[in-house]
Amino acid sequence: MGNYFNMIYNDDCLTVLPKIDTSSIDLVLTDPPYFIGKEMKKNRAVNKLKFNDSGETINTQMSWDISWESKEEYLNFIKNVFIELVRVLKDDRHIILFVDKKDLSYIIKIGEDCRLKFRKVLFWRKTNPVPLADGIGPMTSMELAVWFTKGSVKKEHYNKNLGLITDVLNAPIPSAEGSKIRHPSQKPILFGLQWISYLTKPNDVVLDCFAGGGTFLLASKLLNRNYIGIESNKQYCENIQYRLNTPNSLVASKFNSFIHDTLKNKLDGIDKTEILTILGSNAERVVANDLF
Repeated sequence: MGNYFNMIYNDDCLTVLPKIDTSSIDLVLTDPPYFIGKEMKKNRAVNKLKFNDSGETINTQMSWDISWESKEEYLNFIKNVFIELVRVLKDDRHIILFVDKKDLSYIIKIGEDCRLKFRKVLFWRKTNPVPLADGIGPMTSMELAVWFTKGSVKKEHYNKNLGLITDVLNAPIPSAEGSKIRHPSQKPILFGLQWISYLTKPNDVVLDCFAGGGTFLLASKLLNRNYIGIESNKQYCENIQYRLNTPNSLVASKFNSFIHDTLKNKLDGIDKTEILTILGSNAERVVANDLF
């Protein structure tokens, strides 16, 4: 496939993934479709949730999530994606992907059937959850991600020197964060910054095969990691390129805060220079100039 680092591919992931070299990826961090679009469209038939200034709603923006006729067909698609992800991933490296809570057990089994080691369920706790359309029942504040490792769990592929963290990350549902449009399932950049920092080194390669809003690619770029993005929607691809190439004060502020919080919470006895080496040269500039 040639030099495919730091590229965004506007195509189906199962078309692009087979072209990526075997054992060339250090981390897969991605947010695949949940196959819940039909249910959401039904539930939002009256109380429509808008996602951007154009007035588009869940009914017009979830086409990427309703491409399968049945749950069986959807899970078979996910299995085929896993097979390719395991092939392109280096030994002893990691996969983190978001899942719908109803499919958690299915996704763990698919990963284990592909000879991945299940590590842990990770949680994003939304500090600003959205009320239900009918107001009946508690707001959903948790999203789940599953962490797998290909092969052995090795200390050299987990940057514990950055400090102790929990499996719960608290962050608000993001605004556009430097985007022209907001993706319906956009994830907070803090999640990407945290896990890319802990599971990779500068110049490693991060793959997001369902790039969506491009948040994890942007986090990779900020942390001096190479990235490969795959996104089937042309509009979202254009938005990702815009985010990657346009400085944004909100993104810079969150990146700066992450760097300072990481340094503040470092383990006792660890030299700051060592931590900055893990976080990359952009982090060094933040510390030196207090801006990015």
